[in-house]
Amino acid sequence: MIKAQIDKCDWAAKCSNPTCERSPKYHDHIIGDNYLIKRGSVCLVLYLNGEEEVYCRECIDILYKKLKPVLDSKLWAFN
Repeated sequence: MIKAQIDKCDWAAKCSNPTCERSPKYHDHIIGDNYLIKRGSVCLVLYLNGEEEVYCRECIDILYKKLKPVLDSKLWAFN
């Protein structure tokens, strides 16, 4: 089962989107190539089969755009 929740990021979390643009508005740049989601910013936490994925605010919008046509039954071709 999938569980999704919107939360305020109050722990050290890295965005799970491999193509995340790591906007300075939502990320803190740590040493080298390491970026963490800014504490206090909104994030999406997805739980899938015991695995946890965290997405920054920008990537939430990207996920929404990709998932809306899949999850909206009005847009299904075989109703």
